[in-house]
Amino acid sequence: MLRYLQHSTAENAMDTSTKELHDYVSRVKTIPEVRQGYMSLSERFFYERQEGIKEGAKEATVENILELLEDYGEIPEELKERLNSVEDMALLKKYLKVAAKVDGIAEFQAVLSEKAEEK
Repeated sequence: MLRYLQHSTAENAMDTSTKELHDYVSRVKTIPEVRQGYMSLSERFFYERQEGIKEGAKEATVENILELLEDYGEIPEELKERLNSVEDMALLKKYLKVAAKVDGIAEFQAVLSEKAEEK
């Protein structure tokens, strides 16, 4: 049963009860409304997972920037908030490279200000 639940294929329906379950599920999936809802649910899970991956990558990048800057002292809350508000991953990656090269928090903030003025 567990194998069938993990991979609901006819090959994994080994006993009578899982074969009956598979037949029922197969019939239900052919009903247009159910099929559409099933696909919508599947798509929603896919997009939610993608968003979760993006959010996790963003949070990890911000954390890496902050870890690099912590070596220079306490990081101002406004800088933390500014970094957390950035949604563009390419920009965060640039900030990460900058954080790895600067000699202090003030220099990092100056570079961020310069990049903001360039836009």
